Amino acid sequence: MLAFVTFFDGVPDVQPDPVPDLQRKRPPWEAPPRGWVGGPLPWHVEIFSGANLYVAMGNVSAFPSGVLFDVDVRIRPGITDGDDGPGRTHRLVHYSLQSRSPRLGWAFSDGRKAIAGRPILQGPNSASLIGNGGGGSGSDWLDHMWLWPLPPAGPVVLAYSWEAAGISEREFEFDGRELAEAAGRAKLLWVGDQSDNRKVVDDLDLTRLGEQQPLG
Repeated sequence: MLAFVTFFDGVPDVQPDPVPDLQRKRPPWEAPPRGWVGGPLPWHVEIFSGANLYVAMGNVSAFPSGVLFDVDVRIRPGITDGDDGPGRTHRLVHYSLQSRSPRLGWAFSDGRKAIAGRPILQGPNSASLIGNGGGGSGSDWLDHMWLWPLPPAGPVVLAYSWEAAGISEREFEFDGRELAEAAGRAKLLWVGDQSDNRKVVDDLDLTRLGEQQPLG
C-alpha cells in the first residue's frame, strides 16, 4: 500500500526567532505605562488643510506620566513623484531635525520643550516626544506620539512646521490644567506584574479574559 503523502510532509521545521525580552520595565519616557487606560480629552486641531495635504492632531489621552496623541497626515494620491507604495507617506512624514522633514514639538509653561526627533534627555528637568507606533497607506499616515512627562498647569503649546511642504511654523495653545484633570481620570486596569510586563501570546490563558476580578 502506498503511504499517503500530504502537501506539508517533508517540510523542515523552522525554529522561531528568539522571543524579545518583554519582561523589562519600560522607562516612563519611552511609552505609556502598561496596564493603564488614559483619560481622554476632546482636543482636536486641524494643523493644515489644503488642496493636496491635510494634517491634524487629536485622539488625546492623559496619563499620570505623560500624554498620548495622534498626528494624522493625508496626502492627495498621485501628488508626489515616484514611489506610491505603503511606506511613501511614512517616509515623508518622519519627524526629524532635517530641513525637509516635518517638525513637531510641545512647549511647557515652565520653559521646557519636547521636540520629536531630538535625542531623549533624561533627568528631572527634561521632556521628550517620541513615536509610539502608527500605520497607514500610500497616501495617509497616523502617528501615535508619546509626550513625557505630563506638562504642569499653565499654557501648553503645540508647534508644527513642514517648510518643504509649504507649512510655516504654527502654534496651538491648550490649558495644562485640562491635562491634569484628564490624567486624574486615567484608569489602572490591574496591579502587580501585569502592569509592567506582557505575556507571550502563546502562554496566555484565554479562559481568564472574562474574569470579573482584577488580575493580580
